[in-house]
Amino acid sequence: MVLKYHKKNSKRLPIRRTGFQKDGSMVSIVRAGCFLLATAGMLPGWAPAQASYPARPLTLVVPFPAGGPTDLIARVLSTKLSESLGQPVAVENRPGATGNIGAAHVARARPDGYTLLLGTNNTHGGNPALYKSTGYDAIKDFRPIGQIAYQRNSLVASPDAPFATVAQLVERARTRPEAIRFASLGNGSGAHVAGELLQLASHTRMTHVPYKGVAPALLDLMRGEVDIMYVGLPSSLPLLRAGKLKALAVDGGQRSEDLPDVPTLAESGFPGIEIEPWYGLLAPAGTPDAVVRRLSRETLKALDDPALRKQFLDAGFHIRGSTPEEFERFIRGELAQWAQRIRLSGARAD
Repeated sequence: MVLKYHKKNSKRLPIRRTGFQKDGSMVSIVRAGCFLLATAGMLPGWAPAQASYPARPLTLVVPFPAGGPTDLIARVLSTKLSESLGQPVAVENRPGATGNIGAAHVARARPDGYTLLLGTNNTHGGNPALYKSTGYDAIKDFRPIGQIAYQRNSLVASPDAPFATVAQLVERARTRPEAIRFASLGNGSGAHVAGELLQLASHTRMTHVPYKGVAPALLDLMRGEVDIMYVGLPSSLPLLRAGKLKALAVDGGQRSEDLPDVPTLAESGFPGIEIEPWYGLLAPAGTPDAVVRRLSRETLKALDDPALRKQFLDAGFHIRGSTPEEFERFIRGELAQWAQRIRLSGARAD
């Protein structure tokens, strides 16, 4: 406080000087105010909002229908994240356009860490090369948090299909052009691209039948409405074990431990038709670093949990955790690989 005195009847009276009375004092007040604001964050109760993150429930958007592999991973992971974050993590299914609708929704969400995306090889792999417009930019509109898991695929057939090997399938397709109907999870999905690549490699023509989800596609496959499907092992294994489907081949460099008697596509004469479904966690672009780091730590911790690992492995998934930086590099590589696959296959979604 600055004091000034004046004489009146020999009494000294203190007079307060305001910032409007003398040049320079207003500047001092402004400076003092700025100092208080700058140091407020160091005082109890003044911490930035992100320091108390999360302060309310989170939403994990699954861009595919309920009941599929993406949905399963989201529900298992969300349970663990709810425990470690101390807030509920609700799974919200927003299917459509092979994942574009859900991904675009998250891309437009407020970047505060409360709306997340369970991205896949569709949303951040093939879709940008397949669609004229996805409604989002796979790189610019998201902040990668970490990869979660991947799965192997299987080429399966209807239980009553008149072929039991890839060679027999190809022979039948060559003698009956377009008679073989192959199911997929939608135009431009991994199963669609795999089917196109198989036709290209085998010099055959088949008929593509797109579905809006894995459940209806597998149901029609079991009924014989379609003949074959390229689908993840987590979805096909229970049906194969129950005798409701038959396996023609698996992808990858070696046979699956779950299906040791089933040859790989490479063994069957068709190497290179390998499309690995993967799953990862992403947030909208602009999400604070502190929030991304917190989510990354909690996700990696969840993936180390023995109970979660067993759930994933029993369902046919393989754990693959990563840092945000590693996941970003992975996505960039996937986008380049998928662009090449799309050019080779000629697949189109629009």
